[in-house]
Amino acid sequence: MDDQGAFPIARLGEDVCLVAAGGELDSSTAWRLQDALGTAFRTGARRLIADLTAVTYLDADALAALSVSANRIHREGGRLVIVTDDPWLVRLLDASALDGVAEVEPTLRDVVRGMAVAELAE
Repeated sequence: MDDQGAFPIARLGEDVCLVAAGGELDSSTAWRLQDALGTAFRTGARRLIADLTAVTYLDADALAALSVSANRIHREGGRLVIVTDDPWLVRLLDASALDGVAEVEPTLRDVVRGMAVAELAE
């Protein structure tokens, strides 16, 4: 991924934002992901979706940025869902320090269904 521009942020509801990332997430782009997640959270959204389905590479710096963001969001009462169906990335995320502070879902459809079920239960 090139170093220009920010990751797109989309408001999906009153308290839901989606941050889309693609290409390579490494030391030159990890800060942009962390910044975009922080920006989305500061809008008042308490449920954030990091869509990584178009990510082709993720290094330790990007994993650290996700972890820092997820921990901050969790501490402040929010929830981060990471979307990817890449088996390597799922294993990496499962082995990381994200356990308990972020969820991993294979598709956006699964996230939206889960949100609908949660809203019905409330």
